[in-house]
Amino acid sequence: MYRAPSDNIHQFVDLLDDVLKCLHNSPVKFILRGDVNANHLTENNNKIILGMKMNAYNLEKVEDFPIRIFKDKITQLDNMFLDKAKQTAFQFVP
Repeated sequence: MYRAPSDNIHQFVDLLDDVLKCLHNSPVKFILRGDVNANHLTENNNKIILGMKMNAYNLEKVEDFPIRIFKDKITQLDNMFLDKAKQTAFQFVP
């Protein structure tokens, strides 16, 4: 998934909610990965809004380290989320 920095976080979360409703009760194990432009290394509204939605679907962020390191800024804009109940025994099929 991708959200441009200029995109409305609320519209993005509404669309994400529609997708998660379909996947949440499915027996399918999935990884939600993407650049959502919500820096998880600082307190900010985008991080809070996205975090609330992920918590509602039992999704846990599994990375806790900087992804992009610039001269004057360290960010974690790319994120990976797994269902807490399903995060063991993933099988990747090519």
